[in-house]
Amino acid sequence: MKKFKSHSHKISVFIVIGITSFFIWNTLMEYKYNPNNSYREHGTSMTAHQIRIDDYYTVESMSHYYSILRYDSHDGNYIDYTDALHMVNWNEHYIVASCRLDQLSSSSQLYYLIVDRDTQNVKRYDSIGAFEEGKNEKNIDIELKKKQEFDWYL
Repeated sequence: MKKFKSHSHKISVFIVIGITSFFIWNTLMEYKYNPNNSYREHGTSMTAHQIRIDDYYTVESMSHYYSILRYDSHDGNYIDYTDALHMVNWNEHYIVASCRLDQLSSSSQLYYLIVDRDTQNVKRYDSIGAFEEGKNEKNIDIELKKKQEFDWYL
């Protein structure tokens, strides 16, 4: 009988350690993928979410690499600026973004965009230096951020 208690005790300890480890791992992963504790609507994931910039501009993510920066005028017309968005940020006048040349490669070369939110015009830059210079010319003082740092919706 003593062996049975010892064996069940070991199993109980193993289960408690397993459950505790699971919660610690989930907490660490949530921090890694959501460092600012941004809002995550129920059902969103790294591969299926929307970032709402305003009533017209969104980032639509369909996979880890396939993310569209889109302007939708809500009258059937829309502009897709890229389908390989890497990083993004915005202020009241501009949206800045980095995009992959090859959307399926995480090591792909990047290009950069500055979108005028009022006119929907976009300027493309092929280097980070030219992009930073373009930001300075337009007096844009915002840094690119990972998509994980924003609120996600369905």
